[in-house]
Amino acid sequence: MDTGLNAVVALIEGKYYRVQDFPYDEVSQKGPRVLRKGVAYRIETDMTRGLFPYRGTLSKKEGFDPYQRQVGIYMRDLGNNRYVMKLARPHNYREAEEYSLDKARDIVAATIDHEYLPDQFMDVKVRLGANGESFLPPIYPDDDPLNTIMKVAIRKKDAPFEPYGKRLEALAVDRTKGVEGINIRNNLRRALKTNHTMSPSKALQISDTWQFQIAIIVADAPGAMHPMFTDGKSALIIYPDGIPFDLKEMELINVDDLVTQGINDTIEEERIERERKTGNYDDEEDDSDD
Repeated sequence: MDTGLNAVVALIEGKYYRVQDFPYDEVSQKGPRVLRKGVAYRIETDMTRGLFPYRGTLSKKEGFDPYQRQVGIYMRDLGNNRYVMKLARPHNYREAEEYSLDKARDIVAATIDHEYLPDQFMDVKVRLGANGESFLPPIYPDDDPLNTIMKVAIRKKDAPFEPYGKRLEALAVDRTKGVEGINIRNNLRRALKTNHTMSPSKALQISDTWQFQIAIIVADAPGAMHPMFTDGKSALIIYPDGIPFDLKEMELINVDDLVTQGINDTIEEERIERERKTGNYDDEEDDSDD
């Protein structure tokens, strides 16, 4: 996944998408399961040039009118594990500009050129969730992979900060004899809302606090020149907190869609906060949209 300092992203119709080349060979072999929502695929042919978000699969009987569909890539299920790609191209000049290849930006260059303004990355917001006021660390396109997955995990808890802040203080006192416990919760909260990188030691601290388990897996890349293993199945795994746990019965979920959703949620949360600060936000109007 393209989450990190070399990420290429595009802001299309008010939402961030990761930008990747369309994987023609993989799609022809494996179908739509290699495509990800939240990714705008770069297509450059004699007939078509642009960024096309993946919109999902269509049933064999479902109609496809490219003039009625949102711009993007659709995969029609023909049955027997066969699919055909359907493309909804821009319908007018505005959409041609919105989905053009020029929208793709390297996140570092865009930040340096002030295309992403500092007030896009302001503060941690909360929402009223199942467990009360939820702590939702913001997720940005240039967060490194470790920072990203830990913040996604915290957001998935949909829980308040306070019980974990108290747990963090207790753990710090136990380990540092009180030296760090006084400021540690404020420091960690600030780091989660401002830092775009995360050290392994900080990830372990978060893991202890929010009661996660961490595993890091390293496997041979397809076609590696000097593979570690010849069976094509083996991989290395390490448990940074020193406590192994069984992965066999777990459903491993690719976080790409969750990351994209987190980025878009962060944009919306910060827009609402800016409007509240300037007095332009209507709580009643917002509630009516839910």
